[in-house]
Amino acid sequence: MKKHLARIILKIGLLCAGLFLFSVTFPRNAMGTDIGLNTLDDASFHSDIMNPMVFGAIGDGKTDDTLAIQKAIDYCVENKIAVLDGLNKTYLVSDKIEVPKELTTYGDKGLCLHGNIIFQNAELILKENVKNLTAVLNIYNNPDESITVCNIRIDGNLQEQDSITTSLQDGGLHGIRVGFRKDCGNIQIQNCVVQNCYSDGICTRPVNFTRLIIKDCYVEGNGRNGITDNAKSSLVENCYIIKNGVRTLPKSGYHIETDGDAAFGTKILRNCTITDNVSRDIRLTMKRKTYSIESFEIEGCEVGSLTWVNRGNKEGTVFRNISIRNSRFHSLSFKNSIKESTINRFEEFSIVNTTFDKAVSFQASEDYPCGLLKFYSLGLNCPVKVSNVKNVLFDTCVLSGASSPVTIMEGVENVIFTSNYIKTSLELVVDFGQCENLICCNNFSESSGMDTFVYDNVRFPFVENNLYSE
Repeated sequence: MKKHLARIILKIGLLCAGLFLFSVTFPRNAMGTDIGLNTLDDASFHSDIMNPMVFGAIGDGKTDDTLAIQKAIDYCVENKIAVLDGLNKTYLVSDKIEVPKELTTYGDKGLCLHGNIIFQNAELILKENVKNLTAVLNIYNNPDESITVCNIRIDGNLQEQDSITTSLQDGGLHGIRVGFRKDCGNIQIQNCVVQNCYSDGICTRPVNFTRLIIKDCYVEGNGRNGITDNAKSSLVENCYIIKNGVRTLPKSGYHIETDGDAAFGTKILRNCTITDNVSRDIRLTMKRKTYSIESFEIEGCEVGSLTWVNRGNKEGTVFRNISIRNSRFHSLSFKNSIKESTINRFEEFSIVNTTFDKAVSFQASEDYPCGLLKFYSLGLNCPVKVSNVKNVLFDTCVLSGASSPVTIMEGVENVIFTSNYIKTSLELVVDFGQCENLICCNNFSESSGMDTFVYDNVRFPFVENNLYSE
């Protein structure tokens, strides 16, 4: 009898242990469905889920839930819990939250995520009269860790903050801040809304990221920039970045800026709308030190303006490959304004199947001219100016602007202008300047011979085949 009872107890124990192991390996969310966290790279993390409600959060958008969220974050980090689920609630954040000192040597203010964590399904709104916060949500980790932030809405309550945060340094109180001078691993921000923050909507400080992805986000009405991207390599995809820069400079939509030496890898903007920002929609700013971008790709985007600015950098910039494809722009400007700058090098710049409505200006460094500037299959409804480029190609473009023509300025060696369609009624279409070698052929005009080309200060009327070669 005792042996039989012992067998029953043993079977019950084994069954309970099996159920426990099953629940850890296949975690479930609040609705009881599997979420597949067993795919996380770090096997040492338990695949559990925590939510702020366990620690007393109300989540009604009116009750101050700062303390409950702090406790939930601390618990997740200390116990290696991978998911903090906001359960689609709205949490009011009003005070400082710091990562425990025993876990990191870097303290911060605001809601912090550190380690291997997924934070999802929540709304964070900043209470009025909050002072000295650096960001509503701070995320950073170690190079071998991953953080995912998804389905989060952040409202910085800018109208309320603007009158009481004058003591903050410029750049304070971002919506989401990533890194802040600490190397990070994989960071992904997806399906988030970030708006009305005093400074940047999303700010990534100059650190080395294993990978930064911002996808399907709506970034609007923030005080400084929509997104400040200083990650080494990044992908920004399917995002709306509009009406930012309502408070202070540089007032841009998407901004790459660095204070020190920076060697960026590949940066990609894909299928984004970046328009109606106060100053510039895309802005590349360099300061003081060396600065290079291996590859900068823009594809399928609608952009108001793109501007490269040399702001005090005398040591130089290197753009190895810039590519703009299948997009629509109002204006583009690359200009070196620092005469003492020793190196400003554009190795290859190609623009394909893109329309410009307002202006295109590309002026590289005299000492380090761009290797190749390629305009292919463009709609040019605006003036175009080019200088200090070794090789310039205009191929299969449509020139329909009613204002100034294409102007090839000083420092251009070789120009090929071929298979273009001229729709403008202007008398002067292209001024090739004094380039060393010119091929102009197989272009078509519908303006009955009114068009004129200028080469080396000599005018040539448009004729069939229009082949001029020196």
